[in-house]
Amino acid sequence: MINNLKKQSDFYSIDIYAIFSDIFKTFKVFYGTKKLQYKDNKNKLIKIESLYNEFMKIYTDLEKENIILNGIEDSLKYAKKLDIINEKIERI
Repeated sequence: MINNLKKQSDFYSIDIYAIFSDIFKTFKVFYGTKKLQYKDNKNKLIKIESLYNEFMKIYTDLEKENIILNGIEDSLKYAKKLDIINEKIERI
């Protein structure tokens, strides 16, 4: 995710919407291939839908708060949440 840092004047901010877009495309692939569940690291069966709902809640929270990501602190708050989702996706 830190690869999505972009130089803006005197600070860096994370292109959070690019991260959302990348993760959303991954979910489209899962649904397109009918991969609707996976096993987590504890061998527990998890539905892709629950992971998608977790992802969409983060997006909704971001929209609801109408946050303008003005710097690395605001961006990192959401990037960390998305990083957790991304790690789960990578294990699939």
